[in-house]
Amino acid sequence: MGRRPAVRNGMKHSPQDTLYPWLESREELLWSGRPDPLRMARARIGISLAGLAVVLLLSLTPLRQYFTPISPTTSEALSYSQSDIHFVEAIPFSLFLTGLLLFLQPFAAYYYAGRTTYAVTGKRLLMVRKDLLGILVKTARYDAIEDPILNQRVGGTGDIFFFRKASIPENGRGPSPLTKFQGIRDAEQVLQLIRGRLPVPSDRLAPAEPVQDYLQLLVRGERRLDDIHDR
Repeated sequence: MGRRPAVRNGMKHSPQDTLYPWLESREELLWSGRPDPLRMARARIGISLAGLAVVLLLSLTPLRQYFTPISPTTSEALSYSQSDIHFVEAIPFSLFLTGLLLFLQPFAAYYYAGRTTYAVTGKRLLMVRKDLLGILVKTARYDAIEDPILNQRVGGTGDIFFFRKASIPENGRGPSPLTKFQGIRDAEQVLQLIRGRLPVPSDRLAPAEPVQDYLQLLVRGERRLDDIHDR
């Protein structure tokens, strides 16, 4: 593996700079890229609108009366403990917080797109993402996945999905399995690059079964009727 290029202070790291510490010995980097931030943000707009509706509903409607189990003016209210009342009253706040998180999904997707790097190497597929809690690494070996599926969008961006072969057991050790490249540019070219690294199925390498029937040889033109008299 070549020497990692130096990065000046204050300069933004390129995808290659992010990947080099995670490459194996003599692992060739064939392609690297990051998700399209705008594409990732647009994909979360539907979720964001649903979250906005929840936030507006809880902000404009006095829903506390619907979540209070019993009116405090009745004598039966004394049978409820203070902790029970606080728990029920916390439900609207929990819904409000959930709606707010859903509303912020496009912004989070845009942010994480700039911190996610995909790579195609000579040995495997790789994803490195810098999360708030650390660095997340996912990989997929070529011999462990089926033929990838492309979901291409207008403009050339697309998602490439990877499926583990049924014959490959799951291994709980090491990096998490990689299942997709999401929102990448020139997705068709990346797909063809990945397919070119996949191992050829054994049935394609098996030699053709020899034809033993003499009639089949006649049909194929490899024998003539005169050959029978020549024997």
